[in-house]
Amino acid sequence: MLLEGRYRLVRQLNAGATAEVWSAHDELLRRQVAVRLLRADRADAASRFLDAGRLGARLSHSNVAAVYDVGVTELPGRGPTPYVVMEYAEGRPLTADVRDGLQDWRETARVGAEMAAALAYAHSQWVAHGTLGPAKVLRTDVGVKVIGFGTDVGVDLDAPTRDVRALATLLAATAPSGIPVELDELMRRCRFPDPVQRPGSDEAALILARLVQAHVEPPAPLAATTRVLRPVPAGPQAVPPRPAPRCPRQRRNWASRVLLVTAVAGASLVTVVALAQAAPGAIPWFDRAPQQAVVPPPTDDPGTGTPTRRPSPAGSPSPTRSTLPPVTTPPTTAPPTTSAPASPSASTSASASTSVSPFVESAPADTPPPSPSTAGAPLTEPSASPSG
Repeated sequence: MLLEGRYRLVRQLNAGATAEVWSAHDELLRRQVAVRLLRADRADAASRFLDAGRLGARLSHSNVAAVYDVGVTELPGRGPTPYVVMEYAEGRPLTADVRDGLQDWRETARVGAEMAAALAYAHSQWVAHGTLGPAKVLRTDVGVKVIGFGTDVGVDLDAPTRDVRALATLLAATAPSGIPVELDELMRRCRFPDPVQRPGSDEAALILARLVQAHVEPPAPLAATTRVLRPVPAGPQAVPPRPAPRCPRQRRNWASRVLLVTAVAGASLVTVVALAQAAPGAIPWFDRAPQQAVVPPPTDDPGTGTPTRRPSPAGSPSPTRSTLPPVTTPPTTAPPTTSAPASPSASTSASASTSVSPFVESAPADTPPPSPSTAGAPLTEPSASPSG
């Protein structure tokens, strides 16, 4: 029989209360798989069957049978039938060991540690088994494989504690006589009537693995304690286990703290400098006004040929070179000429020239003005030099 043109059913392996388990071959990927088909008389459980298959597809653990595909196919004489394609685990169920019992308690503890590790991983993913029993546990050459996970912990919060009780029941059914006190105490605690007093599946996995020095794959919350579960060589040459490496989240936290401290230190330094500049007297070298040398460019006086210097602005330091005081020369006044009186334009020019040079004294106030009778005289050469 070929399902969905891909999975060819080979033979039926067993049948449970809800589904049949078939050995099949994946024609597309060319590998052997196991197919669970819902029984014809359990059509009312079709929705729960498919939901359980989708929950099992979340899990990826060495002690959990992986789920590959979920769907509904049309079967002759049965109509639409839900199916779940799973990893094919070749081994025998724990039913025979429950019936015959194990000869060594160490084998019981090893099988129990792998079952507890599978439960702890599933519980960390908010998935529980719900119906753990001997038929759902397979002992293979590569370890224990647990099949049939399908209870949502978000809907049923008590499902993990029921899984722990079912684990203790399987341990008690397979354990021989003369077991250690620690193993007996663990099984007693896992079967407490009060679910709150029962240990978690992760604690049970640690205790069982430590009893026999077995290595199991812990869930993500227990990754830091994996070194405790690995066998430690005995003798004086035993090497102590290496410390667990720091997780990337802790490294990111340290980097964030360093950046925060650096930012706070920089902001504090900027604030101190700003306050020092705003408060005169706090730091002396911030209070001084900027010093700037003012050197006026030299200019030549066209009358005397002596360089003239401009006065320095008020408040600015005086130049280092000393300057001689300006020499004033009294103006030479020519006697009045009767034939050619001074021209008004010449007097205007003289007065203008006198006002230009700051180093020439002005004419005395009692100098007589030119005679009005000479106003019509012709223009003659000015009798006095305006530059003195």
